[in-house]
Amino acid sequence: MRQPFVFRDPIQCPRYLLGQTFFTKDIVYAPVRQWNCEEPPQRVYLKMHMADWWWETQVGLDAMFHGTFLLYIYILEYKTESQ
Repeated sequence: MRQPFVFRDPIQCPRYLLGQTFFTKDIVYAPVRQWNCEEPPQRVYLKMHMADWWWETQVGLDAMFHGTFLLYIYILEYKTESQ
């Protein structure tokens, strides 16, 4: 069975997703450093924007282009077809 080739404009997809109010609470625009309540406090790594590489990349981008931010979009298409 042949699958159709589907093309999406790589600029329009993020623009559309960022404009959706449904995703507002899930969009992160800046890196975060979070600590637990133990003594001594330990760094918590739960999500991608808490990682050191995001922090370093964000600082590097802002140094080169003031006011910019890292936009990482993870899009997963899950399609099932009944036989």
